[in-house]
Order: sequence, then structure tokens, then C-alpha cells
Amino acid sequence: MEEVTAISEQDAVEEEEEEAIEEDTSNLRKGTMTSAKFNILSSMVGGGSLSLPLAFYQLGNAFVAPLVLITVAILVQYSITFLLQAACSRNSSTQRDVVGSLQYESVASSISPIMRTASRVIICTICFFTVAGYGVLLRDMLIPINDEYLQLNDHPNASMLIVILLITPLCTLSNLTSFQYIGILSMMAILLLFGCISYRSIECNVFDKGNWYDYLHFVPPSTSSVKEMIHQIANGIPIFITVFMCHFNVLPVHNELINANVQMKKVVQTSIRYATVFYLCMGFVGSMYGNCIASQVVDGNVLLSFDDDDPLLLVGRCCLSITIAFALPVFVVPARDMLFRGYHDFYSTSEVQPEDITANDLTEPLLLAEEEDVETNGINQQQDTNQVTSTTGTTTRVIVSIAILWAAAALSCCVESIDTVWDILGSSFQVIIGFIIPSLSFLRKKKTQQEQETEEEQEEDTTTNETTDSFHNCMAWTLLVIFIPIMIICTGNSIYNIIV
Repeated sequence: MEEVTAISEQDAVEEEEEEAIEEDTSNLRKGTMTSAKFNILSSMVGGGSLSLPLAFYQLGNAFVAPLVLITVAILVQYSITFLLQAACSRNSSTQRDVVGSLQYESVASSISPIMRTASRVIICTICFFTVAGYGVLLRDMLIPINDEYLQLNDHPNASMLIVILLITPLCTLSNLTSFQYIGILSMMAILLLFGCISYRSIECNVFDKGNWYDYLHFVPPSTSSVKEMIHQIANGIPIFITVFMCHFNVLPVHNELINANVQMKKVVQTSIRYATVFYLCMGFVGSMYGNCIASQVVDGNVLLSFDDDDPLLLVGRCCLSITIAFALPVFVVPARDMLFRGYHDFYSTSEVQPEDITANDLTEPLLLAEEEDVETNGINQQQDTNQVTSTTGTTTRVIVSIAILWAAAALSCCVESIDTVWDILGSSFQVIIGFIIPSLSFLRKKKTQQEQETEEEQEEDTTTNETTDSFHNCMAWTLLVIFIPIMIICTGNSIYNIIV
């Protein structure tokens, strides 16, 4: 009997070990360079690119607009670098095998404790209104199908709601790595859409009109007053900012990426470069189609400038609908996870002070240490992070995901124009999340590190590191100097557009 009992106990211990191994395997980093790039691209490239042709026209499609777009792309890359550096502790490490625990709100909390909650509210607002904006785009794109094939002329939102119903299960997935192949399909679809727009624009300007060069504008088109020109520029700039915003998904992608500290910089650089090239082509070619229509200016959604019965653009509309539909989960998941973490922190009795980002549990390395105690802390970090997900449960995750998606869909039914959504997001919320918080957090972290370093450690720093730090500090201040006035001006302009 004693031998049987001992064998039973041994079997139980082995079963527990196997379960622990399986649980640890589920927490392993599974993100690849390919999945990370397409997740970042899916966050950026989408329905917002359809408003670029109008923005190009407003700023000057042959010079000023491309110059502004490239400048914004460079500044976005720096802002993401500051975000990662502010989030990552160079003197600590987590276990490299398991999913990381970096969170945007922890970066924001280094500025001020209240910024932790404020950043969550802002990101949830951005994601929610982006989903609503994409719903408006879906409705606009599906109007021909809704009227001609479904015979639902009196219900313009019907086809949009059907697509959202079909995509709802994807919005309940637990992480972003699951969207790898969806992101690839979305990029293929939007490239096909670009091909359709380019074909019609080139066909009209080169073969039909023949005077396309007269439509080129190197600067903003002539207006009756300086006030009108400023108003036109303020309408265009938020679109350039909106199409590059992916900051809320950078850290989740970093958390799941294998060898994130080596690969994340390449992921960001490559994704922004690809997006910039696509935006330059879409903005210029799309804006040139204004030469082919009576109004001489394309709509805020360039596809509305084409005939509804154009068979080629019908293919493009279907491709855009696929892209937008598959992009919805990329915005629902971060908003849902933000709500979960906020709920957990609100009811948590933990004594951890989240505002000290360099000392708390929510850190991820840029330089990896090898000490055993550091790796143990990494395991504890991941357990604490997973506790938020485990306490919510699958049912709660599904319910909250569906609630976010369908609340945004309901709002879409009430919004007439997509321009209103992009104006509000790009002029204020996205400037705060994309530029102001990363820059302030980076500067705060550098100041804290300088105060903690001893004189001996400062003497060991190389001249190269000092030069790099000085340059980054200068760039962080540059972002603040540039984008705080832009935010004030564009937000005022957005309010003016709504009132008028």
C-alpha cells in the first residue's frame, strides 16, 4: 500500500509539472518579424489613407504635402524610439522567453501618476472612434452593394452592420500575434485598391485629359485670404498625423516578439518606410484624380469621387471593405485590454507604485542582464501581468470585446462624414499619445537616470553615448516644440469645423 501511495503521489507531481510546462509554453513569445511588421502596418495603413488625396491637394501635391508627410514619418519614428526607451529599463531584465509586460500607461505614469489613467482614457477613445470611423467608411464603400444587390436603399447601414457581425469573432481573440495572416491579407487588399485608383487616375490624366501637369500644386492652392489658407492647412495636417499612429500597438507587439530588443527597431523602421512610400503614392495619384471631376477637388474619402457603377472601383471597394473589416480587431483588442488593466488596478490592493517606471514590475530590457535574480523577477512580472487576463476570464473578454465593437458601430450609424472623426482624433488625442507623452516620458527617464548615476559611472560613459543622448534629448524637445502648437491650432480648427 505504501508503494502504491508513493507511486500515486509521484504521478500527481509529474502531472502538475506537465501542466506547468504547458502553461509556460502558452506564455512563450511567438511573434515573428513578419507578424510584427504586418501588425504595425495594419495599425497604420487603412481607411485613413483614403483621406490623403484631399490632404495632398490642400497642402500642395507636388512638393509641400510630400515634404510634410516625410517629415511626420521621421518624427513618428523618433517618437516610437522614445516610447520604447522610456518603457525599457537598461539595468533590469525579464525572462526573454515569456511574453513581456510593457504597457503604454506605465510609460505615461512616469510623467505624473494621473497620466496613467489619462493615457488609458485617451487610447480607449482613439481606438473606439477609429472603429466608429471605419464603420462610416464601410457604410460608404458598401452603398452600391447595399442598394443594387441587397435592395436595402432605405437602410444604408445594413450592409455595414452585416460585415461587422461577421468580423465580431475575430475581435474576441486574446492577442495580436493571432492577426498575422489577417494583416497580410489586409495589406494585399489595400494594395489592390491602390492599383484600381492609380489605373483610373492615370487613364484620365494621361490619356483623356492630357494636361495633368497644369493640376500640379507645389504649395497650397491659391485662396482668397491667409485665414482660409491656414484653415486649409489645419484641415490637412491631422490626416498626416492620423495615418502614422500605431503607438498603442507598439508595446503589445514588442511584448510578443521573439528577441524583441534586437528586432523591434528594425520592425518599426521597416514598417514606417513601407507605409511612407505607400502614402506618397496614394496621396499624389489620388489627388490628381481631382483633375478629372467637375469640382476639381477629390472628396475626403477619395472613392466617393468615382462613379458608383465603375466596375473596377467596385473591386476596389470590396478590397477596402476587407481591409477595414480585418483592421477592426487591431483597435478593439488594445481598447479592451486597457479597460481590463484599468479595472484590475482600480480594485487591486497591491502596494506597487506604478508611477516609478524604472523601479516597478512593468519594465523590459534594452540591454539584457544575465543575473539569476533578475530572471526570477521577470517570471514574477509575467505572472502578475497574466493575472489581469486570467481574472477577467474568457467570457468577460468576449462580452467586453463585443460591447466595444457594437457601441462603435452604433455611433457609425449616426455619423455622416468620416472627415469629422479624423479631424478630432488627429488634431488632439493622437498628438498627445503619439508625440507629447513619449517625449515627456523619455526626458523624465533621462533626468532620473542622470540623478541616480554616480560620478564614477558618468566617467565610464563613452563620448558616443553622450552625443547620442544629447541628440535624442534635442529631438524630444523638438517634438514638443513642434506638436504642442500644432495640437492647439488643429484642435481649434476641428471645433470650428464642427460648429460651422
